[in-house]
Amino acid sequence: MKVLNKMQYIIPIIFSFINGNIFSQDSLGPPQKRIVRMIERVNIINAKPQEVFDFMDDINNTGMHMTETNPQMIGSKLNLEWLTDHKRGLNAKYKWTGKVIGLEMKFTVIVTQWEDGKSKTWETIGDSKMIVISWYRMYLELKPNADGTTTAKLGILYTKPKNLLGYVLGKRYSIWCVKSMLNDTQKHFNKNK
Repeated sequence: MKVLNKMQYIIPIIFSFINGNIFSQDSLGPPQKRIVRMIERVNIINAKPQEVFDFMDDINNTGMHMTETNPQMIGSKLNLEWLTDHKRGLNAKYKWTGKVIGLEMKFTVIVTQWEDGKSKTWETIGDSKMIVISWYRMYLELKPNADGTTTAKLGILYTKPKNLLGYVLGKRYSIWCVKSMLNDTQKHFNKNK
């Protein structure tokens, strides 16, 4: 059964090599001739907006799904390296590196919009080595509710690389990222209340 589960990832990779370059190499912003897709989810978090923002603004919290081995990363994990002295706020920059099924992953992310306690936008910049998406921009918007909870809206805009693997797994991976970030946040505050 485990062999069959791994085959669903290996077969598209083989076709991706036949179909063209498995990696993307895109600059700031979405590639000009590719369709930008969007995934958006909304969760109610059992905490005040500033508390939710402080937790979600820390990439060690919202990126933990990429730093731990799991099926979506095919048993792999990525490393996080800070490129700026400040880890919060406008222009905070960091780099993800690692290997997934033996293929190098390397991409840089910068915070392009940041309003403490309310909203944040961050996106990949420069040349990127990613497998199932080629560029992304994520955004977080928080709104207070009368009962003391917070409505958290998290979304991703992304483009798929020109390969079969991106076509097959790009949407699935993007949904997983957004859901993981919101669910990890929800679990954190449910556990601590």
